Amino acid sequence: RNGRAMSRFVDHVRQTVKHGNPSPVAASAGDHTSAEDANGKVGASGRIPYKMANYQRTDFQVGSMIGQGSFATVHKAKEIASGRDVALKIVRPESELDFGVGPNGSSPGVSYEDVLKAMKLEVQHVEALGIHPNIVQILGTAEDCRVFAMERAATDLYTLVKQQPNLPLVLAKQWTGNVLAAVVHMHDMGVVHQDIKSSNLLIFADKTAKVCDFGLAREGADSMPVDRELVTLWYRPPELLMGDTAYTPKVDEWGVGCVVLEMVLGASPFRGKPDCVCSCPQITHRNYNSDQLMKIFATMGSPREQALLSRMACAGHFAKWPVFPRKLDALMHKHCTPERLAKGRGISPDALNVEEAVAQWTSLVAGLLHLDPARRFSARDALARDIFDPDPPPSASR
Repeated sequence: RNGRAMSRFVDHVRQTVKHGNPSPVAASAGDHTSAEDANGKVGASGRIPYKMANYQRTDFQVGSMIGQGSFATVHKAKEIASGRDVALKIVRPESELDFGVGPNGSSPGVSYEDVLKAMKLEVQHVEALGIHPNIVQILGTAEDCRVFAMERAATDLYTLVKQQPNLPLVLAKQWTGNVLAAVVHMHDMGVVHQDIKSSNLLIFADKTAKVCDFGLAREGADSMPVDRELVTLWYRPPELLMGDTAYTPKVDEWGVGCVVLEMVLGASPFRGKPDCVCSCPQITHRNYNSDQLMKIFATMGSPREQALLSRMACAGHFAKWPVFPRKLDALMHKHCTPERLAKGRGISPDALNVEEAVAQWTSLVAGLLHLDPARRFSARDALARDIFDPDPPPSASR
């Protein structure tokens, strides 16, 4: 999986260098940010600007490594002047990186300087989004964006779900709302994350969930061409897997849906094998994976809409598959138990309308995981569902 992640990032860097792809609101978050703005005045767009600090690496006591990716490592650290705990993302030295080869054995077309440009773009995206309670803030940078100082979380959602597969659903609902609020803000500001997954959702000590890692983010549009392999496999939406030539910001909502179902089931719901790809040369086939697509169909049911299937370049690969019935409803009934629904809400399982609660969860997941992106819930649509209505007082629920 790390090799595929490296490939996706190299492709992202290559396209970024080729097309520029500036942050959509970077100009509003640049060096001209006023002191009044930097102190948290809400702009006309609803964005709260802030100014990142300029650090030296010596401003931090660097501790143990807590994470790593293809091009960077993440370490515990403490800001010496303030005593604040932070996480430091440090770009690997050039000598540690292997960019592989490009098409037909050519050079990869990506240099270390290109990686640094991509890192700067990540910083620009986060700064452009401004302060948001559900987006991890980059506090500042050092060494020309080779080092980021970020808020430090208690854990990430992927780790937490592995440790607590029967997570109380009151927490799952809260964190779903947190992530949806972040996606609403990102999309309103013209940014598509393109890598929503449980390991990119950090959980803080106050039990708030925040989205991190904008390394694959891009400027959003209603329709974007499929020009590379996109999105981590287990969270990749069916329109990409089936070979659509264009995609929309709804790839993020699909990722949220996968995360919600992951919290309910206690494991990633669609764990496709990375080697089940095709050898077709078309660029749209690079996102195809038969095992991943079959796992999605096995839970969500086979697509029936001819208008959707007719535009899918990979339709021939799965046209003769058996028709899968939808199993989502049975899964939700199995895992949304009265005990999990009641835990942490101050009410007994007997006081719940279990069928109504399960129906609300099922409707939310089904809407976020609709196979047709045009009919998939937007994050704003999802937040308007009944499941997010405040609980009545305990006395009124009995």
